[in-house]
Amino acid sequence: MFYFKKAESSHLSQISEYEQKNFPDTCYSLKQLEDMFGKSDYSFLVALEKETENVVGYLIAQVSEGMVDIFKIFVKEEYRRCKIATSLLRYIIGQNLKSDIILEVAETNTSAISFYLKHNFKIVAKRNGYYKNGVDALIMLKEQYEK
Repeated sequence: MFYFKKAESSHLSQISEYEQKNFPDTCYSLKQLEDMFGKSDYSFLVALEKETENVVGYLIAQVSEGMVDIFKIFVKEEYRRCKIATSLLRYIIGQNLKSDIILEVAETNTSAISFYLKHNFKIVAKRNGYYKNGVDALIMLKEQYEK
């Protein structure tokens, strides 16, 4: 089993390890994570395995008035399909009901695209060659309220 909470600085080294291993072209270094963590407009959420207290998933977002920009949602492979990503996403949405949610996803990451579409995100734009490896990024938006 696992539980969710706002990340603590002690979680950053595990997050950094996951970044290096799973996002080699777009990973955040430990120093970058520490810099973001120290700023009040960034939100770090973690899913922790109850027995070990190890991070099994996380979400990193920047929150500003009227907009939440999700930078990363990650779940360890052996914990996928356990609703961890859904719970992390629902938490950030629930904490920011009057804010639109925006993110970028690699056009080749079809499972992530399906996940976001299932949660009422819409593809609103495309950034050609956005990632270091030349893959395009889709910009996805979830509007939380009518303007």
